[in-house]
Amino acid sequence: MGKQVIQFPKQIGMLFTILLITSILLPPLLLIPGLPKFHSSEFLLPLLMLSIGLNFSNKSFKRLRYDLLIQGALAIVIVVSMVFNHRIAQLRDWFEIFEVIKYVVLFLFVSQFAHLIDVRKVFKGVFIALVIFNFFQYFDWFEFNNLVEIYYGSDIQVSTFGLNSLGQPDTKRLLGTLGNPNNNGILFLFFSIFFFPNRDEKLVDSVFFLASVALLLMCQSRTTTVAFTAIFFLGAYLKNLSIKQGLFYLMYFILIYLLLLTGGNSYLKTLSNNPMKESSVKGRMETFQILGKMIIKSPIIGYGPNKEFFDKHGLNSDNEYILYTWRYGFLGLFLYLSWLFRLAFQGWKSRFTSEGVNLLLFILGICISTLTNSPLGNPYLLFLLALSAGIFMNRQLNESTS
Repeated sequence: MGKQVIQFPKQIGMLFTILLITSILLPPLLLIPGLPKFHSSEFLLPLLMLSIGLNFSNKSFKRLRYDLLIQGALAIVIVVSMVFNHRIAQLRDWFEIFEVIKYVVLFLFVSQFAHLIDVRKVFKGVFIALVIFNFFQYFDWFEFNNLVEIYYGSDIQVSTFGLNSLGQPDTKRLLGTLGNPNNNGILFLFFSIFFFPNRDEKLVDSVFFLASVALLLMCQSRTTTVAFTAIFFLGAYLKNLSIKQGLFYLMYFILIYLLLLTGGNSYLKTLSNNPMKESSVKGRMETFQILGKMIIKSPIIGYGPNKEFFDKHGLNSDNEYILYTWRYGFLGLFLYLSWLFRLAFQGWKSRFTSEGVNLLLFILGICISTLTNSPLGNPYLLFLLALSAGIFMNRQLNESTS
């Protein structure tokens, strides 16, 4: 059976390229005060939906029906939770439904059309732009943080960059295009996975991998560093790297850390006997206790998206597993885990393909990062998940129709 004929392939290919570039490099825009900022991919949704509508086939639907079923069930649970918590008229809560719809559209678009462009070539161009951006931000060349970074990060992240609570020079943690060192670390975790070397790859060809790891470590995110460590050893096993290759990369990682350490800029070193960090951990545990007690009182349906609760009490969930349980009960947590588990299982079944390995490793990174972060609540990271899953499914669809 021949491959599906795509209508307007050149135009869709150009749209895909624009989507990749803008969704990673452009800052979010605040159009309406009091509402969430808009991610660049959201402005392209009408065109993405039109492209899908013109080309979507019944065979594609059958292949992707379980992924769509999980997202549909999650949307229903969110609405039911809103109804039971009398939040159906809260506009901010409806943005969580919008996030589900957006993920589905992005996932379907990428799964249908990823083969129309050279994704690796576009990613290399985007990554080079990220390297330039992040170095300007890290060293604050030409007052970059005040002129440019302020549009990507919050006022407090930018104003306190490289400073402690007393306004004295302190550890620099790379903010980048995500405006947050933890999320920025996951962005470079994604690229380190995408550029992960193969056994037969020449050293000169692994420069993108080495650069992405260096930038990841410059973000100095503890959980992301742990996630990368697990990913590296699993990736080295799945890609059958030689002992020589493995030792070289390990020595390189240690060298980058030592450079940060000798430069007096190691965040990991500051964790021991640091009252601020101890206070941060204590505050996180107290938040978990508060949310845990509330979960016990409403374990099935939760409390809805209810972002006002966190704003009012000055809380951060800092754990997406707990956040999903608090918002939508254990039913919501089950769907969240089903979403990630299905993708991980699909990647594991196809672990001998580059797309399968990439998807499996990125899901592993998300699952570890979720322990101290809420990555899928960030539109950039949600986009990267849709991208990873969509590229994988694109190969599956093309193999089933060839």
